[in-house]
Amino acid sequence: MKTIIGSYTKRKSEGIYSFNMDQSGLQERQLIHPIQNPTYLYLNKDILLSVVKEGEEGGIAYFNKGQFINQVTEPGTPPCYVSMDLNRDLVFSANFHESRINTYLLTGFGLIDHQVIQYEAGTKVHFVDYHAATDEVFVCLYGLSQVLIYGINKRHELFLKVTHQLSELSGPRHLVLHPSLPYVYVLAEAISELLVLKRVDDTLVLSQNLSTLPVGEDEIKSASAIRFGKDAKYIYVSNRGHDSITVFQVKEDGLCEWVQNVSSLGKNPRDFNLSPNGQVIVIGNQDSDTLVSYQIDPLSGKLIKHLNTVEAYEPSCIVFQKEK
Repeated sequence: MKTIIGSYTKRKSEGIYSFNMDQSGLQERQLIHPIQNPTYLYLNKDILLSVVKEGEEGGIAYFNKGQFINQVTEPGTPPCYVSMDLNRDLVFSANFHESRINTYLLTGFGLIDHQVIQYEAGTKVHFVDYHAATDEVFVCLYGLSQVLIYGINKRHELFLKVTHQLSELSGPRHLVLHPSLPYVYVLAEAISELLVLKRVDDTLVLSQNLSTLPVGEDEIKSASAIRFGKDAKYIYVSNRGHDSITVFQVKEDGLCEWVQNVSSLGKNPRDFNLSPNGQVIVIGNQDSDTLVSYQIDPLSGKLIKHLNTVEAYEPSCIVFQKEK
């Protein structure tokens, strides 16, 4: 199985890398796309989208079947997140420093600009992602501590449906949505909490908030990534500063329960991901230039065995190329 790694290119990294993964962990690093600052990726079959920096501009690069097709950039800092609605060939990017959402159409000629939603300075958009089950786009505004929900009209433009205010300075970073229950799980970076929000018509209601850090170990709060385990039975989050992964069980009613906290075996675990079969977690430690793989117990959701650690320069995003 191919593991694709996005990265910062401030020190040693030259772009997007791939690793082979087998039962013993990750092997055989290979530079597959030499580009600047591919800090976040979206991958689905032959389509690979990457954040990109080009001189004093930033935007999104598009690859298909391993070949570069085109990129769309504009003056300013690059985005921090990229995602896609496959049914509409509609691509989304979130720009933290520019407080902006961009949408692009994916055409036979490549990516083209489509819509820009510009927020006030300091809004700091950290996340934008499409949820097929509700046909909506979810957004995290870090600077305003808000979660927004957008619909998509016939012209493939976003329109605002829901604005939910979280506690002040909570800093929502990323979120995941339960595939069958009406729950949104928000990772609040600035307070290192998992926020469980229930969708009630066109409102969100806070049902639960849980620290992502062990009791008594909450001096550094900088949560970074959130992912579901296989079948959405467990939620995994990463903690920078504390340099760890925390596991929560998702119970039948949608609420969560603490399971485990394990070292990331490196510094600054900016991102991680679980293999498609849910049996392995790969953690990217940005400041120690490592990828760490653990085996996962499918019954308990726990990280039970360190498989291996390999060198990977400035890793910031991890995706898997599913076998065809």
